[in-house]
Amino acid sequence: MHPDRPAAPADLDAAARLWHAYLDASGDPDGPWTADRFATTAAYATEIADWVAARGKRATSDLVTSYLDGRGRVPSPGDRWVLVDGEGAPVHVLRTTHTRTGVLDDADEAFALAEGDGSSDVWRAVHLEYFGELCAARGERFDPARTPVVLERFEVLASVGDDRGGSLVG
Repeated sequence: MHPDRPAAPADLDAAARLWHAYLDASGDPDGPWTADRFATTAAYATEIADWVAARGKRATSDLVTSYLDGRGRVPSPGDRWVLVDGEGAPVHVLRTTHTRTGVLDDADEAFALAEGDGSSDVWRAVHLEYFGELCAARGERFDPARTPVVLERFEVLASVGDDRGGSLVG
């Protein structure tokens, strides 16, 4: 899909600084959080992270197996997480607002548009390819009508450079 080097690991120290700056600015209570990205290659992870501000991206999806391998569980409403770019740098603090476990074919046009790909047709083509690659790397075949995916919606709580805490991160 995007011939590029793998995304860098999350800079957890920088993510923690953004997290704590967000807490200090917002008054929200501390609690569990994680750092994660939207893609597996550096350039694509950065491109998609930029869509949160540039395109109003407010949804994401991934294979259930990818969440289980990475986080040990699928996301739940209320989860807070620091989105990192392809270099591992924190970009946004997000909160999951809704999740649905299903299959790719369950995503409606509104969800596809909230992902930021531009149209539901483009979204479907991109995800067929991406999920196909992820499954092939595991020695599996992706089936859009059968392979479990998580359809997740989120809200932006803070961004690097805004007055909700990100500008406090150096």
